[in-house]
Amino acid sequence: MADIKDNIEKFWKAELDQQGLNDLNQSLSENEPALQQQLKADYEEMLASGIISQKIDPLSSLRILKTLQLKISPKENQAIKFSIRPLLKWAACFLLIAFAAFFVIYRHQEAQPEPKTTLSIRKQVEGKNYANHQQKDIRIVLPDGSIVLLSPNSRLYHAADYGLKTRKIQLHGKADFKVAKNASRPFSVYAGQIVTTALGTHFNMSTLRKNYVTVKLIEGRVVVHADEHGKFKMKDTYLKPGDQLQVNHRDGQLTLSKKQASANLESPVKLSLSNLEFKQEQLSVVLSGLEKHYHTHISFNQDDMKGLSFTGKVLPTDELKDILNILCTMNGLEFTEQNNKITIRKPGN
Repeated sequence: MADIKDNIEKFWKAELDQQGLNDLNQSLSENEPALQQQLKADYEEMLASGIISQKIDPLSSLRILKTLQLKISPKENQAIKFSIRPLLKWAACFLLIAFAAFFVIYRHQEAQPEPKTTLSIRKQVEGKNYANHQQKDIRIVLPDGSIVLLSPNSRLYHAADYGLKTRKIQLHGKADFKVAKNASRPFSVYAGQIVTTALGTHFNMSTLRKNYVTVKLIEGRVVVHADEHGKFKMKDTYLKPGDQLQVNHRDGQLTLSKKQASANLESPVKLSLSNLEFKQEQLSVVLSGLEKHYHTHISFNQDDMKGLSFTGKVLPTDELKDILNILCTMNGLEFTEQNNKITIRKPGN
């Protein structure tokens, strides 16, 4: 049996002469039942041991066979086809077993996505990918409880050990982050060559504009810095709520838009012709403020709003539907519009 397997290997390497091919053909014919039983036993043993995770389907078998055949020189390949075509089924059967482990492992490694940045996530062969192919934001809850609103045509990646020692995210596109507080494990978002790090905060980040990364802080405090493994260099920049930083990682230009100072008001809600601000305000109060600001009737059930709050600024250019989409997605709500009236409720109510 060992001699037959050795000759099959030599056959696929095109190392058998005509006499060797004839001997192999005769050996296979004489030992067909025993060989078939042995090959089947070997294959089932590999499946049971976990060396291969699943049986090779016919299409994959064909791909392996063709790939191996191409490694034989044209001249030798023609000779094989002419003189030992009956050998092919046995050669293929043996090679499927001999190469199954390599094929499955190689295909598994090849299928793993690799982040473009050079942070430690890159060393991970396993992780979690999120992609938004819809026309609206989608809500993602990360393993540590942090909430992400992922914009259309955007994607996220984090390593399999996210939250155990570090909290590192790779972003392509645009997303809004509401970070779960954990002082021992800073939360970092890598986008382009820029890194935004926070302990527990609310911010959004975008790479939609070519060569630019934009970070806007809504609540808490973050520091924006260059990826230490990249070529781009910049000073650490700390943002306060309302600040927006735009970084051109091609020419190094930084544009920081600071929050304008405003007078303290007794009410936590500031209404004006230009903007609408909230700070840790109950969502029911926020919706009432939006109703007055946009002159649109908004109805909701007070019980659905219990325990929900919002911090942020609404600008004159913001569309009401965009704001409601963010508020509802982050809080597990939904809204409908009919006859200029907006209704907000929990799904299923």
